[in-house]
Amino acid sequence: MVGTTLRNPDSSANHEPFGAQGYAGGKVASYPQVRAVTLILIPIHLVANLVFGRYDMNGMIYARALLCL
Repeated sequence: MVGTTLRNPDSSANHEPFGAQGYAGGKVASYPQVRAVTLILIPIHLVANLVFGRYDMNGMIYARALLCL
């Protein structure tokens, strides 16, 4: 499994469903982010499954969802 974070265009339509990185002092990043986790078949370099979700959710939760499909 591989996890990554992607930046989205800064808009209220993206902030609501995806969230953004928070900093010390309660400040929030100006751009929303998406967390992505992929299940890859290494020998043939095939992406077997993919999950996108909120940035503020732990990637391991998405990984578990991929394994339970």
